[in-house]
Amino acid sequence: MGYETKLIIGTHYDFTPENVVADIIILDLSCAGHTTETGRVLAQYRQDTTTPTYSIYSNAEDSGHTDTDLYGEKLREVPLGPLLDALERDNAHEPYRRFALAIAVLRSFKTDPGWQALDKLKIIQYGH
Repeated sequence: MGYETKLIIGTHYDFTPENVVADIIILDLSCAGHTTETGRVLAQYRQDTTTPTYSIYSNAEDSGHTDTDLYGEKLREVPLGPLLDALERDNAHEPYRRFALAIAVLRSFKTDPGWQALDKLKIIQYGH
């Protein structure tokens, strides 16, 4: 059985005592795979206890406010650069429709001048 993963991309609000991210878009990667570059990058940041944890406020998920995923894991950020690189490498090797969509969305966040303040943009992995 694989680790089902969603990427919750949102805006970080630092005016609260917690690290809260409000979702902008949610991408379902399904099973990213343990043997793919993407799977390895996701696992690296999911298991890194030095990476800050976040709470998600999401209307789309009807979850309200949560700080753990459905596997009970704390919600951790995945940096845009390593994640996008891994997705592009995996998709070049074996195209996957969910990766293609994620690549397009992540590239738009990376290149659009409106999102140049990337310190407020957070990509949170959510296991479901």
